[in-house]
Amino acid sequence: MSDLMFSAGPIVISRTIAKFGDTSYPIANIGAVSIELATHPLVIGGWVLCAVALFQMFSGSFWFGLLLIAVGAALIWHFADKGKAKLMLRTSSGNQQAFESPDRALVQKLKSSIEEAIASRG
Repeated sequence: MSDLMFSAGPIVISRTIAKFGDTSYPIANIGAVSIELATHPLVIGGWVLCAVALFQMFSGSFWFGLLLIAVGAALIWHFADKGKAKLMLRTSSGNQQAFESPDRALVQKLKSSIEEAIASRG
């Protein structure tokens, strides 16, 4: 591959191709790159727990409801930034998820490398 821009394990990005394991994307066919952040399931569970707790508080068990709100808030606070980042590529066949990782810095580095390769193609 010519002009290697990023390489880590099965991920290789050059000025002409982006390869993620067994799947390759020609840089010329990539129109846009974006990152989607997925919410950790326990954050959603925390919000549901808080909603149940509010119902519990107003139906007679104030202290138990308050305890549930504390647990729900702790879940939301602890897992709020633990979701996975997805690298999305817009190609002629639509949006494709090329890579997913809890390491947001790695996904941002991949996005920047692909954007640099797109910009260099002219």
